[in-house]
Amino acid sequence: MKIAHINLSDVREGVSGTIRTLMDAQIAHGDQPFLFCAFQGTPDNEIRLMPQIQNDPWQHTMESFESRTGLFGLSATRLMNLWRHPDFEQADIVHLHVATSNYFSYLLLPSLASKPLVWSIYDAQPFTGGCSHTAICERWKKQQCESCPQVPTAQQPHQRDLYRFKEALYGITPMAIVTPNMWLTEQVKTSILSNHFVTEIQPAIDLAFLQRVDRQKIRQRMSIPQEAFVIAFASPGGLTNPLYGGMYLQKVLNNWKDDNRQVVVLLFGCDDKDSILPPPFTSHPIPLGISPLQRSAVLQASDVFLQLSPHDATALYMLEAAAAGVPPVAFPVSAAGSMVRHLEDGYLSSYSTVEGIINGLRFLRNKPRFLRQIGEQAARRVWQRHQPEEVANAYRNLYEEMVSGSKIISLETPQSEAISSIPRSGLDVEELLKMTGISRRVGQLLEQGIPEKLWSDLTAQWDRFPKEREWERGVFVDLYLTCVIQQTQQPMFPMLLVETISQWFRLRQLPARCGNFSPTEKLALHAWTKAVRYALTNFLQATPIEFFRELSSYQQGCLINLWRILFFNDFATPYLEEDLHKKDRRNIEATTSPRRIYPDLLLRSMYTPYPPESVKLDMVRLLKPDIPIALQVILAFWIVSAPYYTGDEKSQRIMRRNVTAFLQGAMQTPETLPAPFYNGVVDYLVPQFWRAAYMGGNLVKELTLFGDFLHQQMKRFHPTLVEVIPPTPLNDERRLRIGYFSSNFYRQAVSFYMANRFFYADRQKFEIQVFSLEKRHDNLTDRIKGYSDRFTTFNNPADLSGMAQTIKNSGLDILIFADIGMDSVTYQLAAMRLAPVQCVLVGHAATTGLPTIDYYISGDFEAPNAQDHYREKLVKLPNLGAAQMYPPFPPTGKLTRQDFELPEEFVLLVSCANGIKHGCQRDKLLVRILQQAPNAMIVLKPFMDPSMVHIQWIERIQNAAREGGVADRLRIIKPLAQSQHLLDFLSLADIQLDTYPYGGWTTNMEAVYAGLAIVTQEGDQARTRWGSHILRALGVKAGIARNEEEYVRQAVELATNRELREQVRKQIKERACDVLFNGAAAQADYEAELMRIYTDSLQHGK
Repeated sequence: MKIAHINLSDVREGVSGTIRTLMDAQIAHGDQPFLFCAFQGTPDNEIRLMPQIQNDPWQHTMESFESRTGLFGLSATRLMNLWRHPDFEQADIVHLHVATSNYFSYLLLPSLASKPLVWSIYDAQPFTGGCSHTAICERWKKQQCESCPQVPTAQQPHQRDLYRFKEALYGITPMAIVTPNMWLTEQVKTSILSNHFVTEIQPAIDLAFLQRVDRQKIRQRMSIPQEAFVIAFASPGGLTNPLYGGMYLQKVLNNWKDDNRQVVVLLFGCDDKDSILPPPFTSHPIPLGISPLQRSAVLQASDVFLQLSPHDATALYMLEAAAAGVPPVAFPVSAAGSMVRHLEDGYLSSYSTVEGIINGLRFLRNKPRFLRQIGEQAARRVWQRHQPEEVANAYRNLYEEMVSGSKIISLETPQSEAISSIPRSGLDVEELLKMTGISRRVGQLLEQGIPEKLWSDLTAQWDRFPKEREWERGVFVDLYLTCVIQQTQQPMFPMLLVETISQWFRLRQLPARCGNFSPTEKLALHAWTKAVRYALTNFLQATPIEFFRELSSYQQGCLINLWRILFFNDFATPYLEEDLHKKDRRNIEATTSPRRIYPDLLLRSMYTPYPPESVKLDMVRLLKPDIPIALQVILAFWIVSAPYYTGDEKSQRIMRRNVTAFLQGAMQTPETLPAPFYNGVVDYLVPQFWRAAYMGGNLVKELTLFGDFLHQQMKRFHPTLVEVIPPTPLNDERRLRIGYFSSNFYRQAVSFYMANRFFYADRQKFEIQVFSLEKRHDNLTDRIKGYSDRFTTFNNPADLSGMAQTIKNSGLDILIFADIGMDSVTYQLAAMRLAPVQCVLVGHAATTGLPTIDYYISGDFEAPNAQDHYREKLVKLPNLGAAQMYPPFPPTGKLTRQDFELPEEFVLLVSCANGIKHGCQRDKLLVRILQQAPNAMIVLKPFMDPSMVHIQWIERIQNAAREGGVADRLRIIKPLAQSQHLLDFLSLADIQLDTYPYGGWTTNMEAVYAGLAIVTQEGDQARTRWGSHILRALGVKAGIARNEEEYVRQAVELATNRELREQVRKQIKERACDVLFNGAAAQADYEAELMRIYTDSLQHGK
């Protein structure tokens, strides 16, 4: 492949150096890259210099235009002859890099896109008015670069024009955007480039020059004392350059006055005159332009690399330092915010907080062993993520997709003007149909009496929408098929109705959660839901059960999924505004007939998402082969359903009764269950059990029945994968082989709880194999991979037998599931026998009920009678069994109470627990706390992301507060825009309110990390005891309640007694990290237990 790279220069340093490294890897792969540049510093064959055009009329015209308008970045004409160059003419793809006004004109962008165009962006200038302040300014997100306060008033019109000029040019330029890190990716996605495809590809680092050197010899050669603490700092252009944080370095040194040990600062890119530091600090200026080998040697003379720039979006010096084993100390902004993990491969401090940086430097200087460990981890991470060959492969995949046209690039392409012109709120259905003209169009086609014309027209219209405008596509499909039903005589011809539903599934990509839909999207989905339910009501009342047997498997599947996605989905719009359908529900309940039990129950289930207590089914009869599978599955789904946000003791009792009846019926004749029925029901049952756990109580009886059912079916479908595996005796020549399985090996609560088990494993005694059912991949995934002897990724969850066979063939001694109960694939794998000993950790706080799981590894927070709650043998590790990771995002200090519109004068009691944990029976407790603590305000953050927002839940809480007279002091905030803002939010609070009967592990750990007092109610189940035992482990008694009355009293006392509150917070801050986040200290007991478990299995022959 011939690749035309375009960049300012060809020097092998900084961004240009990463481009040259990428090109070297591409040449090694057999590609033909060329670099067109304005300034050439090397004679290499692949460099093509583009000189300034002399005496060119166009150049003079553009310079005059720039002088007159102030629109810099438009007049450069160095690339005007690019199109005439033979290497450009023959190029398969154009790869643009740094685009500065020194040589590049934005006016050339549309012309460059005459070939497939990739633009690698390394800073924020392309999507701002020309600055790199996006880490500390968000005006650009609101298109306010045109009135930037940092620009003189006289120049602001030019800034505005340039910003709008860029926006217009981007709108007509098809291209893919590449960024070097997650932070810049997220910024691009909210900028004027947001309509383009954007992906993240790490910069290629030339790791060949990173040869380990003798630090003592390097320091001796540089006349640096061996005992000195050496800081590397990069500030090209000098310490006064505002882009690189020199002023913060000076503040750090001016305020760091209480240390005797000599501190030396290596200043990269500074001249002698710019490198004067306050005594007693000494500096060594390191000039730009030294060879990579020399730069590596100098970096290895350092102890840490100080990264203080809020503007450096690429941070290449920091990457090179990390690759050399020198960990960064940085502000969590710009590139460092997404590239450095606090206390894992570096140290992060709140932005602009100089004292935090000083504390970090002191901390690392005084812990040389820990400093060496995180330096090694920093090097390992760079070597994993920045290999030139891997980077080149990632670009090659993108190039090939661009050249083939398979990559969809967002453009202002032709689309259905009728849909694109409608507002996203403020309309009713009739207005929607009138504005779009869909009703008239469908009517004309129906008059022809040929359904095939309807479907071909529907498809042709749908194809006109670009994929990135998914909401418009969805509105169109919902409205179109609503009109088909409304304008067809009822009852509809059965096959026409089924085909209409099939067409909806063919074209409609409805997400599982619709809480973030706009009013127009909700309205269109409501219209479709009501129309299809009305048609199905007429259909079910008039159609015999035999009709269902005539449907194809695909058609029956469409019916099953319609019920699951629309009628049984708490997050679908019918139940977000349930009052719209109360009248419909009353009418249908009055017309149901006991003579036609299955169709009538099917009909009733569309209006009542959870079965009433009066409904009882003969499950053995329902599962007979003569009943159509669509009826079996839909009614099975309905009968075992548990509410998400509105669950209570009664709904759990009904669910447990029905689940027991269903499982007992299914196990009577297991061989008659069709595989599609089994797969669908298991996939549906697992989240129902998950929901039931949040309602409290001991589910061991029901889960044991479920475990036996799963194991029975595994024997049926996979008989060779359930056989007992005898343990292999240990000897001095082999390590104990431990396997871990989960679908949550990424930045998620399960990994935060247990990932330190990888990082602190005794590799002399244990071989670690990890099996990841990957649904998301991030830097924590990479880190876990780096600590594994073998890391296996599964990408096809449907290949159950293939995954199981791979795990079994690995020859494990112990297989540990990080969590069981959160997805059906993990549950089914755990129902097999893939290792001699199988265990589960507390990823989900309930017994698995499986006969194939031997041990449940928990902590000493369990109640004395806790074995009664588990089918597995219970293991209680000391100190809660806690080996919690530090939260991945330290507080930035950028948010204030004003950002959340919270008054400063109140004591803030917060809860960040998922809304499912806030049962309706506890609403009154929140009200009572506020009634008795007039100085307090309660703030709930119940939704992790906008799609989970549930209007009914919000209204329930608000109504309780309103009735109690405290509505002004009970707030519900929106999901946080970024996950790294969580600790910022907690830092604004005073007290955390734990939930009951399902308390918080991760939420409480985050709260104590932030130094909050906690109020928690202790019960019998483990999930009600985490909060109390976290406090006890820290030596804190205040906040632990035995019942609801004490819960209210403890909360009121902490809210109104400032001295007590501050005493508790101080105690928590002093002890939390050492007691709860000490993975190294917790590992010994854990590994001793694993050895005991395996030794026991050998002794008992299991």
